[in-house]
Parts: sequence; structure tokens; C-alpha cells
Amino acid sequence: MTVIAEDGYLRAVLARRKRRIPGYAIIFIAACAFAVVLAGTLEVILEFGSVTFLLVSVSMAYANFRIRKLTGSSATITLVSLAGLLIGTMLILYFELNNQPR
Repeated sequence: MTVIAEDGYLRAVLARRKRRIPGYAIIFIAACAFAVVLAGTLEVILEFGSVTFLLVSVSMAYANFRIRKLTGSSATITLVSLAGLLIGTMLILYFELNNQPR
């Protein structure tokens, strides 16, 4: 989070460090985690974590596809991975909307 803030994509306060420790970023992440814990049961936290993991993986697969010439990645394998991750994300979201819309 600190590196992302240093790149200008998040608030500059999250990039501040004191003795090389990004205190504000750590506090913000801890607060977000605490809010998720308060939001529901272990099942909800697990489902949220799964969706988050898939969304991050989709983002990474897309980024890898965009720079495939620099990384030497196969376009076919990268696209198959991206499609599989997108399908998995859609299926989990579909399941959640049908079974627990809250």
C-alpha cells in the first residue's frame, strides 16, 4: 500500500514512513481488516477473501498479458489463465448473489 501511495495512486499520507516503517499504511490496513471481521462471520470473511484473491489474480494476469513481450509469457497461456480467473470470479459472485445477496 505504501508503494502504491508513493506512485501517486493512493493518498500521500499512506506513503509516509517513520524510521522506514509505514505506520499510517499499517494502521489503515489493520482498520480495514477489523471492519471486515466486524462485518460478519468467518464464512463471510472467507468468501470476501476468495473474491479479493481472484480480483487481484485477474489484475495480475491482465498486467502480465499487457507486458507479455517483456516477461516472455505465452499469449495463449496468459489469455487462458485470465479467462479461467474471470470465470471463477463470475461464478463466485453469481453464487453469492443467489445464495446470500446481503
